[in-house]
Amino acid sequence: MIGVTYSTGTSEQYELVANQPLLMQIEAMETGIIIKVANLSTSITFIIFQIHSQRLTLTLSLTNTYNYESTVKGNNIGLIYRVATPGSAAMVYLNNTHNATVDVLLAAFTYTANDPIPGGCSLEFPQEEAPYLKLQYSHVLTTVDFQLANLGISKDCEDSVTKNSLEYDIYLYFLKQNELGAEEYFSSLIKLLSIDSIQKFGRKIHSLHHSEKTSLAFSSYPRKGAAYAVIVRDTTLKTSAAYVPILSYSCDVIEGSTNSCADIGDVVGTVVTFLIGLLGLFMCFFGHRFFKTEMFFVGFLAMLAVSLPLFELGTQLSNEDVIVTGILLGVLSGMIWILVWVCLGIPVVSLLLTGGVLGYLFASLIFFTPFGSLDSLRNGVSYSMVFMSIILFLTAFLLPLNKLVGNMQLSVKYMHWTYRNN
Repeated sequence: MIGVTYSTGTSEQYELVANQPLLMQIEAMETGIIIKVANLSTSITFIIFQIHSQRLTLTLSLTNTYNYESTVKGNNIGLIYRVATPGSAAMVYLNNTHNATVDVLLAAFTYTANDPIPGGCSLEFPQEEAPYLKLQYSHVLTTVDFQLANLGISKDCEDSVTKNSLEYDIYLYFLKQNELGAEEYFSSLIKLLSIDSIQKFGRKIHSLHHSEKTSLAFSSYPRKGAAYAVIVRDTTLKTSAAYVPILSYSCDVIEGSTNSCADIGDVVGTVVTFLIGLLGLFMCFFGHRFFKTEMFFVGFLAMLAVSLPLFELGTQLSNEDVIVTGILLGVLSGMIWILVWVCLGIPVVSLLLTGGVLGYLFASLIFFTPFGSLDSLRNGVSYSMVFMSIILFLTAFLLPLNKLVGNMQLSVKYMHWTYRNN
């Protein structure tokens, strides 16, 4: 990683080596910084400049006037520079408007006329060519958006050749749990800058056609960094290009800020999961000796499993409030299930919910594997139908084996411990 810095008048200039990332520091309130790439091959037609900062946002522009259409601000940002004269130098402008020194990762990747242009058909972002990703998160869900690409020869975005030629590969890379340091942050992003590196280190999640929606939803894991990358492929010319990657912890790494990572601690969830594990151990060995207790616990667990995701996705409640609400509904559900047993007294009916809870866990485990990322399951209806089919199949298959639900509670505790320690 090498770069050259020098001053010209009142502006700092940093000369990058093409396709080589550079880690450096930007001084407080340093504006008008010129990021330059020279000694370009005459075959280069466009360059993707990108800037990454962990804590503070920076501003990148194609002009020194920082026009709205040619400027982007954020932590993981990039712009496309069109090379007007073959072999000429390329430059962009960078601003740090914060009263603090910022650690940054700079990179400039070059492409030829045959390579697709990431974000070249931008309709929703301010720039006509927007090679970066946008990310929004809550403690439950993370949404990543990107703009459609264009062919290197700049075809009309509605042209059938463009639509039929371009495909998009979505990659995901997880950082270590609770690893919020700058070293891990930048080293992870470096792994997702080039096409070869993305394919080597990233986990391919989806492949999208040019006509599909470019908004993707992922589960959030607060304090566990997740980096997202997109590669666009021209299936006709067999060329490709990489979008600017983006990284999120599903919380803010700046202490004292709203939704700070330092304030996130799932104490309530840990305690509840530990107690469920103990009760699962009890049910595994002594469930039928305390049959009504078993019925209550199964009804409680079934409602808890259903209510938690519904409240997390459908309300603005905090994580603790969601858990407490789920517990209260679970207690009510457990009492109702005991009442059903007392009124009906039919063993098969009492075992239906037990098998259903076990099927819910098994289906969740299956969908957490690459099976859940199959393109055929991206449709909500298909996803729900397959998920419910797994639950119903296990419910019917395991009716005489209801003691397995005790083992399920133990596995819930094990999964929670594994997640917290990896």
